Amino acid sequence: MLFAILAILSFALQNTCCKEYGNRYPNTVYAQAVMIFVSLSVVAAIMAAMGGAQPLTPRGYLLALAFGVAFVVTLAGMTIAMNSGHMGITLLIQNSSLLIPTVFGVLVWHEKLTPVKVLGIALILALLGLSAGDGEAAAGNVKNWNRRRWIIVTAVAFLGDGVLAILQGMMSRECATTSSVNFTFWTSVFSVAVSALLIAFYRLRGQRLRMIVDRRELAVFSGLCAGIGVGTAGGNCFSILAPTRLSSVVFFPLRQGGLVLVMWVVGVLLYREKVSRRGLIMLAVGLLGLVLLNLG
Repeated sequence: MLFAILAILSFALQNTCCKEYGNRYPNTVYAQAVMIFVSLSVVAAIMAAMGGAQPLTPRGYLLALAFGVAFVVTLAGMTIAMNSGHMGITLLIQNSSLLIPTVFGVLVWHEKLTPVKVLGIALILALLGLSAGDGEAAAGNVKNWNRRRWIIVTAVAFLGDGVLAILQGMMSRECATTSSVNFTFWTSVFSVAVSALLIAFYRLRGQRLRMIVDRRELAVFSGLCAGIGVGTAGGNCFSILAPTRLSSVVFFPLRQGGLVLVMWVVGVLLYREKVSRRGLIMLAVGLLGLVLLNLG
């Protein structure tokens, strides 16, 4: 149970730092690339210290490259999405991306489609319908809220998270001897490489993070990026350790549901996000759907 709590707190640190980064810096591809470059360098360093800098198989390198590219897109999408609408609802939708690997597993890996999974899928679809229907709950406290922008970037985070889960499943099936630490090291290295290419491209076009104007702001920037990196590394590591002490059927609903609840509270307390009746209904529907998809 301790590892499960630490995994939740680690991902909560990651998400909170992403939210604060988006509050302070422009929601542009260039700004996100800079953040990802620094943050994932921290993750790669931590994984290397844990012995992850070992070679992969050719297939493993391809999967790690695909994961690294998808992670850059997903993390950027999540950061922008959390600052484009209600943070709790945004993360609830992103975590509901479990729907994607569930459907993929049934169609491609021929996993069993149980009645529990069917009900879970139906609840997640209901959540998505509720989130797109009325903007009041999803707007949070964002001024001049743009529903179309929020839907697009949240969809990017939702789809990206689903793709990442599929790639993790492929890795566990096709490269069973590769440790999660080893895989995370290489995915982080590829994410850093992709973000470096994006930074080079935008710098050639004259873009800079002009808000970093003094040492104090540089310290804030470095602290946020370090928090994202440590939170990502800690969340991944504790998520590896937790299932060795706690059943996966219990751990994964606990981690995803617990993280959503923690971030919902963070949004209310730190960012004064409103909790409407529609929002609470979405929370209940989404959490129940997540639990059923994991139990199924």
